[in-house]
Amino acid sequence: MFFNLKTYLKSYLETQIFYIPKNPIESFAQAAQLYRNCRTKGITPRSTIDCLIVQIAIEHDLFLLHNDKDFERIAEVIELRIY
Repeated sequence: MFFNLKTYLKSYLETQIFYIPKNPIESFAQAAQLYRNCRTKGITPRSTIDCLIVQIAIEHDLFLLHNDKDFERIAEVIELRIY
């Protein structure tokens, strides 16, 4: 039996829920502002993508399940529902 990883991965991803920015331009601007707010408080997120992930979680009122110190530090600056 031949295992097709591409087909398997596509099948798996089709079962997942994907959250995207509600308004891409505004979401990216808010993520950039979040990065600036963190820097003002002496916190430097290692990845700007983390700020975008946080912004999308906020927009969709999601809990953010993570194992990343950056999210803990960002939560010191903005109200973030983390687990």
